[in-house]
Order: sequence, then structure tokens, then C-alpha cells
Amino acid sequence: MRKNGFSMSQDNCILRTYKEKMAAIIVVFAMRHFLATAVFILLFTALAQAQGGADEELSSPIDPMSTFYPFRLGGVLGAGPAVQNGELKTTACDCPTFIGGGGYSMLGGLAGEYYLDESIATGLLLTIDFRSIDALYREYEAVPLMQSSTGEIITQRVQFRHSATVSTTALAVNPFVKFHPFKKIFVQTGPSFNFGISSSLRHEKELLDHIVRLPNGEDAEISLDRSDPRVFSATKALIQDSELPKLKNPMLFWNFAAGIDINAGRKTVLTPLVQYSVPLGELSSSGDKFSISNWAVMAEVKVKFR
Repeated sequence: MRKNGFSMSQDNCILRTYKEKMAAIIVVFAMRHFLATAVFILLFTALAQAQGGADEELSSPIDPMSTFYPFRLGGVLGAGPAVQNGELKTTACDCPTFIGGGGYSMLGGLAGEYYLDESIATGLLLTIDFRSIDALYREYEAVPLMQSSTGEIITQRVQFRHSATVSTTALAVNPFVKFHPFKKIFVQTGPSFNFGISSSLRHEKELLDHIVRLPNGEDAEISLDRSDPRVFSATKALIQDSELPKLKNPMLFWNFAAGIDINAGRKTVLTPLVQYSVPLGELSSSGDKFSISNWAVMAEVKVKFR
């Protein structure tokens, strides 16, 4: 016996399963360890570089590396975890909101900075930023089924899983101020103006209960109605596949970063750093305070100029 049609009715019974709660705990645990690992690597590199720098200064009364080059220009790459804030509401159905999503981010582009003195600089990052998150929930729906023995139509609670994937690609312009509390270790901060290039929202619905037991003891096999254009398999339907509705443009973030400048030659600087991007306002008004924040472990390679 098969489900007759693709019902969009809901009984507002959302099931947050044990597995989903455990998945959220694992995401938080992984992010904390990601940050701790990144900070450990930066501190270890700083100590090693500081020791190397001290030995270098003692090796010669005239240090050719001490020539001051105020301008630096190069490239930057980075990646790290992304986290959903607020609630995401898809627009193609009257479905519950998505919360607690997680995913990843990537960026790449140009990095430039100008030192006002040996401890303070202003700079600009011009990058392509990509962010993607996945979120899901489960719910029960009241589905009409027919008992083959009597022909009677009854209503049965059937479990579905909803999943949403949101992705954004933007040109990010990030002016910043950089300060060295120590010779090589620095902190930097500044706004990031993200001009949207593309966005996507994909919402899928999956049937989880393939066989249900009816009140008369009969087992009913359930599948989705393939005549519905949204259904692309016996158990899955594509509810929405579109751009992210009501996307704010530009998207505003505030970036906080810390890192280490490592001299790789007289005019080359390698810079590992960790950055946290905080959204300033909503990413989309389709939902309640929906936005995406992210960490990134980044690497810059810059050349010094006078």
C-alpha cells in the first residue's frame, strides 16, 4: 500500500533526536579543539621564531634584516568551520525553521599593508569568501492511508527528515588596523564588506518510515508520489532550490585576527594567522536573525617594499 500523493500537512511535532543532539555537541567540541590547536601552532611558531631572531641579532653587529620596509603586498588563503546563528526559514513551504547548522568556509585573495612604524600598520584584504552550512530536523506528519482489507482511510503519523544547505560566495573588502604587542606577534581587526556574487538554498525532504503498522495489524509500504514534480526518488523530494531569499547586500562582518610574521628572507614574510568573523546583522531576512559566523586558519605570503 502506498501513500496517496505528497502531503505537505504538518502536526507541528518536531523531533530533535538523540543523534542530532550528539551531532551538535560534536560540532562544538570540534570547534573548540580547532581553535586550541590553531592557537598552539601560532604560539609554538612564535617561540621558535623569536629564538631564531635572537640568535640572528647576536651574529653580526650590522643586521641587514633590520632595514625598514613599510609596504608589504602578497596573497592569502584560508579555511575553517562555519556556524549558523539564528533561525533559517525556507519560503517554498510552511515548514518549521532550521537551527543549529554547521559547515565550512574558504577564502583566497590579496593582502596588503603599510607600516606607520615598526608596531602599527594599516592594511586591506581583498578576497573571495565562500561559506556553506547544513542544517536538519525531523518531524512527524499526519498522512492518509487506506487499509486494503476494508478500504477505510485512516491517518497515520509518519516520520520525515528535512535538510537545508545554504551557500554564499562574496567579494570581501576588509580594511584593518594591525598592532604588534611583541616584535613578531600581532593582532588585527576591522570591518569586512561582503558584496554578494552568488547564493543558494537547497531544501530536501526525506521519508524515513518506509513501512508502518496500521491499527488492524496490516503493514503498509509508503513511498512518495512520483507524479509530484518535486519528488525525485521514492523517498526524497526537493522542496526548494533557489537563491537565498532576501539576501542582504553587502553583508557586513567584523574580523578579529591574531598571528605571527615570520621573515623568510630579506624581503619575504610568511604569516600564519587565525581569524574570527562576526556577522553584523542578518545575512537574510528569511528567518529570525539568520547569519553565519566562521573561524579561519589563514596563511599569507607577502613581499616587502620601501
